[in-house]
Amino acid sequence: MRPLAHASAGTPPGRRLPDASGGAERHLTCAQSRDAAGPRDICYTNSMRDGETELDMIKRHVQDGVRHIAKQRALIDRLRRHGLPTDQAEALLVNFELIQRQHQDHLSRIEARDDMSL
Repeated sequence: MRPLAHASAGTPPGRRLPDASGGAERHLTCAQSRDAAGPRDICYTNSMRDGETELDMIKRHVQDGVRHIAKQRALIDRLRRHGLPTDQAEALLVNFELIQRQHQDHLSRIEARDDMSL
């Protein structure tokens, strides 16, 4: 995940922008954070690996998201068992879940597009 320094509030999901290093355009994913500081956009780019198709990349992101969410839930459980605050961990989990929904929606759109092209 490579953050975009120039992504601004209200940047729509799926927008294409040059990455922060000035390289080629990359797909931009945005989700709105809901933390104590108030709403803000979290945006990042996704890069395909060598030999990876767009569908492969999206499936990888969905799988990675499942793992991130499971690890974050386990962390929250551990914090609770030890009587520690969970506010920040729970806010991060909400962000992970928002991003995961975007990945799943993206996967559905790409699969539908590929099905129509057959």
